[in-house]
Amino acid sequence: LLKTNSESSRKRIIAEIIKRYYSVNNDVFQLCSKASIDEQKILLFYSCLKTYPLLFDFMFDIVIEKWLSLELIINSSDMKRFLNKQSSQYPEIDAWSELTHNKISSVSIKILKDAGIYVDKKLTRVNLSPIFLKTFIAWGDPWFLQALLLNKEQRNEILNG
Repeated sequence: LLKTNSESSRKRIIAEIIKRYYSVNNDVFQLCSKASIDEQKILLFYSCLKTYPLLFDFMFDIVIEKWLSLELIINSSDMKRFLNKQSSQYPEIDAWSELTHNKISSVSIKILKDAGIYVDKKLTRVNLSPIFLKTFIAWGDPWFLQALLLNKEQRNEILNG
């Protein structure tokens, strides 16, 4: 199922799946089995934000700030600037090699691309049904609507509509 021959790769993938599983409630996986491909991508993005505080902080400190200031391009220098800023909160960052910094940067941007938030080298608001988006409110995570780059009016419409 994992399409990898390396036992160490399989163990790493399983460890990641378990970590993400315990970061979200079981409803995420039940919904995932019934969701469209685009919705599954968003559910995976949601689980990543819930699992990795550094990714969550990058999303809210850099990506959303750029979106609000109409700067629609994200690149590795944004992540490097972010990591330098975060090293006081996450002291392990200082011990990371340049290769690790580059890997974190490329993986973070890949996650945004896979979620459909970064398309053709530009930040893009995801277009999903309000019924699907209300699920995140029901789970107690209305912040996720902002992570999907919805503006305040759109978020309020989903919250109150």
